[in-house]
Amino acid sequence: MPTTLIPTAAQWTQALSGLRFARLVVRLRAVDAGHLREFPGSFLYGMLKSTTYLASCGPGFDTCDGCLLQTVCPYPDLWGANTAGASTEDQARPLVLSLPTDPGRFATGDRMEFGITVFGTALQRVPYLVAGAAFMAGEGLGRDRVRFETESVNVLDAQGASSLLWSADEPGCLAREVPAQRLAELPLDSGGADVTIRIPDGAILRDRGVLVGDAPAPKLLARYIRDRYNRLVQHFGGEAIGPDFDVFAAADGVEIIRSATEAVTHVRWSAKQERVIKIHAIRGTVTYGGAGLADLLPLLRMGEIVHVGKYATLGLGRYLIQ
Repeated sequence: MPTTLIPTAAQWTQALSGLRFARLVVRLRAVDAGHLREFPGSFLYGMLKSTTYLASCGPGFDTCDGCLLQTVCPYPDLWGANTAGASTEDQARPLVLSLPTDPGRFATGDRMEFGITVFGTALQRVPYLVAGAAFMAGEGLGRDRVRFETESVNVLDAQGASSLLWSADEPGCLAREVPAQRLAELPLDSGGADVTIRIPDGAILRDRGVLVGDAPAPKLLARYIRDRYNRLVQHFGGEAIGPDFDVFAAADGVEIIRSATEAVTHVRWSAKQERVIKIHAIRGTVTYGGAGLADLLPLLRMGEIVHVGKYATLGLGRYLIQ
């Protein structure tokens, strides 16, 4: 029988530092007054994907089928092959969105920000993402096609400080090389205090097939983070967390101290299905404590980066450690 261990914080940090990532922030300004009624992750993802396609692909091909540029094309590295009739719902993606705060009604000149975290081998394709982001909102966002213009794309360092990558005031090449980070570079010490996570947009988690309607138990959250991390490194570079790391035993010493969660329903318009889809999730705050929390903190920090649960790429499953 394989030997298992309950990892320390240092062992978690080392095991989780194989995945490289960069955190981008896109700033938009409303050209028109309007109302974004739908779930923002859906239309931001769809428009960014479309404009990245235009920035990447040669003329004359509606799909990747038969294209002579397939072996060098950046598009599949970010979004998967655009193959006729293929379903992409369950494909791994090397990026996640961080949704804007309370998007809704906009007056002309109002600003909106959203984030893009890019992982692993897709980091070399960041210039294509920036090119897509620069022109993604000109034709309008959402079903009402509210027009925006992209003002800038910034990148965050390990401490959360922002620096410019691209600006509409000085269009052209990126202002600097995109710096990649690893978990070991992020602040990880809680000072021995309890840790509160805030889920601002909602998370969709299941326990034995049943939708979780309250604060996620430590073992469940730890499993989701481990599985999400392993899936990303499998496809985009890095070393997986092996079976010798006993994630459930690691979470045994962590407990929920208090929680304030609520159900939330997002409305997503599916252009492919031509219908409205309702997304049911939970949001709110959860405070964890216990003797094992300090050792599990690096895993929780990685979950903050990669997101957890369904529709993680669209921005759900994001939480912020406070």
